[in-house]
Amino acid sequence: MNKTDPLRYVMLLFLLIGVGFLGGAIYSYISHKNFMASATKTSGRVINLHSNRRGSKAPVVEYSDASGKAHFYYHNVYTKPSAYDLGETVELYFSPADPEDATMGGISVMAIIFGFIGFIFTLISVVCIKVFWNQPAVILPQKRY
Repeated sequence: MNKTDPLRYVMLLFLLIGVGFLGGAIYSYISHKNFMASATKTSGRVINLHSNRRGSKAPVVEYSDASGKAHFYYHNVYTKPSAYDLGETVELYFSPADPEDATMGGISVMAIIFGFIGFIFTLISVVCIKVFWNQPAVILPQKRY
């Protein structure tokens, strides 16, 4: 493969995309971990199940901050069937500085998604680079008319 072969640039682009997604996964994980370390833990009650177009449901949780003021958290993970029941009590974490900034804890879904995509892109690029990088360029025979 010579230096001007387009396949070389595609492999490097895949590697760059993969490393970028892995970096995003690490950033998302650290950000989520830092939020959880500084957040206040409370319990909330599922007051509604919000549906999307496909019929999957996500809970709407009512919770109170330290002063007793009620807040609402709209979970962004939809499941079918619903993972929560109306009236169910759930654990919630919110920022003391901004009680509207809340999460249901657990793991960072974005870190998992970015990590998976980054792993796939990086794996494909590393395998292709290992196999094709030092291969001679294929020169197709030209037709003579």
